[in-house]
Amino acid sequence: MKKRGQKAIPGSAAGALIGLITLLIIFYIILIPPAEREKLLDDAAYITPEGGEVLFSEYIGRLSASPDEDAKHLIPNMHLKEITEATTLAYENSFMIKKGLTEQYKTIDFFIEDPEHTNNVMVSFNTPTHTGTLKILCNGYTIFEGDVNTESPMPVKINKNYLEKENKLTLEVHGFGVPAKVYSFENFRIIGDVTNVKKQEASHLISVTDEEYDNFKSGYLDYMPICNQATVGALEVILNGQEINSGIPNCNSLARIQLDKTNLKRGRNEITFRLISGTINIEQARIRTFLKSKTAWSRYFYISTEQYDLIQNNDAILEIEFADDGYSKKAQMTLNGELQMIKQQEPYFARDISSIIKQGNNHISIKPETNLNIMEIEVRIE
Repeated sequence: MKKRGQKAIPGSAAGALIGLITLLIIFYIILIPPAEREKLLDDAAYITPEGGEVLFSEYIGRLSASPDEDAKHLIPNMHLKEITEATTLAYENSFMIKKGLTEQYKTIDFFIEDPEHTNNVMVSFNTPTHTGTLKILCNGYTIFEGDVNTESPMPVKINKNYLEKENKLTLEVHGFGVPAKVYSFENFRIIGDVTNVKKQEASHLISVTDEEYDNFKSGYLDYMPICNQATVGALEVILNGQEINSGIPNCNSLARIQLDKTNLKRGRNEITFRLISGTINIEQARIRTFLKSKTAWSRYFYISTEQYDLIQNNDAILEIEFADDGYSKKAQMTLNGELQMIKQQEPYFARDISSIIKQGNNHISIKPETNLNIMEIEVRIE
């Protein structure tokens, strides 16, 4: 009802007003941020994103069919033996030194490859002529000084502490008067007992996978030392540069050394047996590791109202990617109480689960019947 004196709005003016309001709304929707615009248009039909919307995704890793899983690394038999041989380090057939109006001395250079394992180094010679005082130096240290009264004197021993890899022996004669003091030498040798330590140790490489390292629970090294208890020396066992055992082995009895995760590393691992003296055979050697096993996997994932509405007009796909290892893949998969059997060799498994998935919480589980390496499980909308 109109009040007295109020004029009616003409129809053309009302239409113009409605058109103006409509234009303002359109411009408002165009100019507002995209996120706000989507909220305003939320009642529009759902559109599946290109490539599908991922509802759930997870890396699983290894699932074991057995709760007791282990890995074995066999080590070849080894024969270790101490070999020490008398070795000539330097040799001179004949030469002479003298001291008179002029002085003539002799230097002999000799090399020792492994001074630590070279012992009883001596200077041996014959001296048909020997007048005056003979002085012999090794690397500047005097090892002999005195008169020689015999053509075949006792060998002169060189202190081990004086020796290096590169060595210099110097022979001098001292004395005064006429005639000149002279020493002539024949069959001059520097000899020593050299131990070939390469025969006293042996190494072997084993490979530890990421999976074995990550799931390591416990482990040990076994070996059988075949030896003579009366003559065998200490045996050192070294793993990755770290000594894990040292001592006289209990011959002909199985030895076991417990390992922990710090003894191992991912990838290449080097095990070394080193014998100090004697002879030994290392047999039946192996490293065995016990792994933490994951015998089942289960998860809950949530489907929102919006996601569930989207599924009604599309497909919900469950896909599992296995390691492409060529082995048979068998498992029981349960989704919301419905059992699906997996039995294949291919690395991909996919199922349409549109009729099984529900709004809210969903439960999925996998129980392996063979050992499985699962790269990823994914639920998506297509």
